[in-house]
Amino acid sequence: MKKAFVVTITSLALFLGFARAEELDPDSQPPITDVVEVPEPPRVDTAIVLSNLGNLPARVSLKVWDATGEPVGSFELRVPANGLRYVFASRLAERAGLDALVGKVEARALGHVTGSAVLLGGPLTDLHAINRVRNLPPVVARRNDLAPDPADVVPRAVSRVSFPLVVTY
Repeated sequence: MKKAFVVTITSLALFLGFARAEELDPDSQPPITDVVEVPEPPRVDTAIVLSNLGNLPARVSLKVWDATGEPVGSFELRVPANGLRYVFASRLAERAGLDALVGKVEARALGHVTGSAVLLGGPLTDLHAINRVRNLPPVVARRNDLAPDPADVVPRAVSRVSFPLVVTY
């Protein structure tokens, strides 16, 4: 009997509380935009990530095209040995004198460099990147009549990474 009484009183209090909330005058409250700062729309940007899998630093050249296939610009960056570098599409667009960019990026490097891309702004998502590496014959640092020391052999590769979709606005 006590449980039923407590449930009834609680339900009545909740009902009266909701009824009282409906009776508030909406004109007496300030507009929501005065109380809460409305943020600007989030910026959408692509992070292009290049990873060097080799033991030597790699110089990477980036070529950028817009959606119509017109070249926008070319840029270079260095990726440390066994390290990575990233660049935002907004930075590439800014250096090319553009406010927004929808297009593609092609990266070429001497060395074993792979790439990935992440779309930022709202939910994170990875974008497609096509990685191609062609191994070249190794270079022997010094020649002698004996077999080369493994420390003298420098492996070589040529890498191409295509980012079919790069967006910033």
